[in-house]
Amino acid sequence: KEKKSSPSHKSTTDGYYKILKQCMEHSNGREKNPFPERYKFKKEELCALKPKDIRNWMNKQVYGTENPGLEDIPKFKRSNSLEHYKKSISYFMPNKKMQWTGTRGNPTKSDEVTKLIKLVRQKEVINQGKK
Repeated sequence: KEKKSSPSHKSTTDGYYKILKQCMEHSNGREKNPFPERYKFKKEELCALKPKDIRNWMNKQVYGTENPGLEDIPKFKRSNSLEHYKKSISYFMPNKKMQWTGTRGNPTKSDEVTKLIKLVRQKEVINQGKK
């Protein structure tokens, strides 16, 4: 018997998928040639996503560049948005419960991603973030 999902569950996973797709397109250099609308990412493609890919995409969302300087101000998104992105991408990871070990696991659970979110939050506390 096939399990039916509730409409709210479907809309939540659709939102998560859109974020994953944007991140995957960015990390694969496909912004101008996006994946098809309901493209099903293969396990190998998801496992190829590394913390630096996620960090670079998140930096682009928050700062407008992949490599912001320490003095740059996160002017486009807040730390809460990054937390949501992290949760959305993690939802699809094959090893979502596994801590990142440096070569495998869930890349959203890496120090790189966690430190970026923490830095953006710290800047918000001192009024140097998106309002």
